[in-house]
Amino acid sequence: MKTWFQKYHPDYLGTKGQRFYHIRKNTSWAKPISASRLWSLIPKETRYNLLSNTDDVPVINCRDFGYHVVQDGKLSLERPVVVKARGFTEGAKKEIESVGGKWIICP
Repeated sequence: MKTWFQKYHPDYLGTKGQRFYHIRKNTSWAKPISASRLWSLIPKETRYNLLSNTDDVPVINCRDFGYHVVQDGKLSLERPVVVKARGFTEGAKKEIESVGGKWIICP
């Protein structure tokens, strides 16, 4: 019986590590974006309108563009911005707060 089982299920026996039957490999994947590229997510015309009007603060939802984690980087414009994402690194949090912006974690 062992030979038959080994023939049709060769990875069942042996030292292959822990067996995970219903593995979903994409559960912990999160696409990152650098903080220096955040302003590029806003369309060009809207960006020009925001630069001329200093009262408006843009809200960038990174999840709408397919990004989940905001990583370190220098913001290209020294303007306050509200950034929504699933995760932030410590450097990205400090950079957003240094220009007067806010970061919001949204699931």
